[in-house]
Amino acid sequence: MRLQYIYHGEDNNIHPFYVNSYWEPPVQQSVALESYMYLEEIKMQLAQTPITKPKDNLPLNERKASTKLKNYSEINAKKADKGTTIVIMNKRDKTQKGQILLDDTDKQLPTH
Repeated sequence: MRLQYIYHGEDNNIHPFYVNSYWEPPVQQSVALESYMYLEEIKMQLAQTPITKPKDNLPLNERKASTKLKNYSEINAKKADKGTTIVIMNKRDKTQKGQILLDDTDKQLPTH
């Protein structure tokens, strides 16, 4: 990359007596190029990092119970807005309350 930066725009024809060189170009004053080189190095390190399965933070019986609750069609189990708890809602009751709010034409929507 540094060589391409140094010799950008010059004639790219290879001479017939060309010999490979191991010369490393000096660091240029290109912040973008050096940042790119650094990011590529980090990307290579991340690619070599082994990926491990995350550890369960719930006991097996609690994990099975939460899975059953998620799959039960009469309730809706969701993560709470705050904290790490699970909120369980009865779908029928929640739908009825929502319908009551939609049917109520007496209340005005708040204006900003």
